[in-house]
Amino acid sequence: MRINAIIVSLGHALRLCTVPTGQTVYYGHLRESIFGKPFNEIAWIVIAGALIAFLSAEIGRKRLIFGTGIFLLTFLPVSNVIPTGVLVAERTLYLPFLGVCFLMAALLDHYQSGVIGPKVFPRWTFVAILIVYTAETRMVVNY
Repeated sequence: MRINAIIVSLGHALRLCTVPTGQTVYYGHLRESIFGKPFNEIAWIVIAGALIAFLSAEIGRKRLIFGTGIFLLTFLPVSNVIPTGVLVAERTLYLPFLGVCFLMAALLDHYQSGVIGPKVFPRWTFVAILIVYTAETRMVVNY
């Protein structure tokens, strides 16, 4: 159950940092994920892994390590590795969101420098948006 709590915290934090909808002060809807199987949260972690692999090839390793490092270092205290009493709270995601913003800014800078072809960037953007909103739709349908 502790591993499920960590998975739920990370997956839900990734979802809230990329698609900040469905914010609430009541997290009873995550009870099924903690005591059951956290399929939605695992899907968000897999999506984040795929996007990190894409970003690694596009923006370079140093920028990727810096952006993901900011996210992970600021998320670690609230990740429920050590129980905090709160599963996920939006107020704890302000600093981790800076890592996500840095990665997106690095990708846009890379695109504006002309390294990414003008036809490739819109396709990847469309694919990323499609994946994120498909996962978001799946979450809404399940609850």
